[in-house]
Amino acid sequence: MKTLSITILLSFLSLLQPPKPVLYIIGDSTVRNTNRPQCGWGEVIGEQFDTTRITVSNPAMAGRSTRTFIKEGRWDKIVATLQPGDFVIMQFGHNEGSVPDTSHAGYRGVLTGTGEETKDLTWPDGTGETVHTYGWYLRKFVRDAKSKGAIAIIASMIPRNEFREGKVLRASNDYGKWSAEIAAQENAFFIDLNAITADKYDAMGPDKVKTLFPGDHTHTNVEGAGINATSVIEGLKKINDCALNKYIAQEPKEKYTIDKLLFSDDFNQGLDTAIWIVEYTPQPGDRVGVQNGQLLLDTRGGVTVWLNKRLKGNLLIEYRRRLPLGGGTNDRLSDLNQFWMATDPRKRSLFGRHGVLEEYDSLSLYYAGMGGNSNSTTRLRKYQDGQRVLLQEYKDGPHLLQAGKEYKITTIVKDGTTQLLVDDQLFFSYKDPSPLREGYFGFRSTKSRQEIDDLKVYSLK
Repeated sequence: MKTLSITILLSFLSLLQPPKPVLYIIGDSTVRNTNRPQCGWGEVIGEQFDTTRITVSNPAMAGRSTRTFIKEGRWDKIVATLQPGDFVIMQFGHNEGSVPDTSHAGYRGVLTGTGEETKDLTWPDGTGETVHTYGWYLRKFVRDAKSKGAIAIIASMIPRNEFREGKVLRASNDYGKWSAEIAAQENAFFIDLNAITADKYDAMGPDKVKTLFPGDHTHTNVEGAGINATSVIEGLKKINDCALNKYIAQEPKEKYTIDKLLFSDDFNQGLDTAIWIVEYTPQPGDRVGVQNGQLLLDTRGGVTVWLNKRLKGNLLIEYRRRLPLGGGTNDRLSDLNQFWMATDPRKRSLFGRHGVLEEYDSLSLYYAGMGGNSNSTTRLRKYQDGQRVLLQEYKDGPHLLQAGKEYKITTIVKDGTTQLLVDDQLFFSYKDPSPLREGYFGFRSTKSRQEIDDLKVYSLK
């Protein structure tokens, strides 16, 4: 009897819990695809959400355009189930391009643009249909979702495996552009999925990208779907006030076991110029060196201080860093930056620059920068083949610098994944399909005064 009472009580308490919100993902075969080995990003993105708190539903359908997804009643079924607090991510554009008519070639085509133009059709059975613009259909998705209290998120279409002169073709002049325009007009959230993934494809190069597309230039395999799903998450994280962000699963810190200490410097013995390479253009009042047992970067312009040791393999790099603000000429709460795994593809020697950031564009490296004040972004980038690819970005207060605070910075490179932790909190985690496995580490700053101490470099098992 006691067990039965507990069971009844638990059942009653479960009824008092608010229902989990639902994330609906609508689109075409680039979102959901059952023709293996092809795979849509909507099939794998659920792994990146905390599904104990949100349900991920992917009713996307291969071969559909905005027009046919509505015409077939698929959208009406979703609208009928939408509840306040639900979410809808919509990504279309791959099937809209044909001239709209009643033929097999044109049955899913739409009018271009975002206007109110229409085209009336009569089907062989005598039924009529009014075809609208791509923007009109997106606008209907957004307005219908909002009418039910749901949150609408428009994503531009993923890029195809189409390169011209070494760069992937983008949708910035048509469907990507129109998606952004409707999002702005309707006050909907927008993820520039096309641009985010295109940046990654440019960095990978045509040969690597080709391996992500089995059979044609449109449909990815599971690995490619994972890249696109991660791009969606990265795009969401750039939207500071989107409630869907709180349901993103927290990325686990890379698990590691320290092997041995490779290098350490507490800067108590001064700056050993055989170990540390300073690159900057001195200006009056600048100071770069050791003061009070700490590495001091106090410059009006850019400065990089390289550790003259080529690092390789699985590594953990940690140090402490502070930006004191006391009215000094260069005191500014910004640009706590660093490079790691840096190499120069053109030559063996890395050094010889003057601290100007643009001088490093030709290198291969990872870069992280914490901002504050007028520089209101904290970013992770990868430099490769002349591209400075933005991997992840934050603009919210908890990820920006605070005055007078000392930070513990930890960088992990392990088995193709690189992570950056600030005070043991994971800021960035990037699993690189083409990882940088060796190179140099450097402190980076510009127009600020910074104090660095207690650097340690470990190898990991």
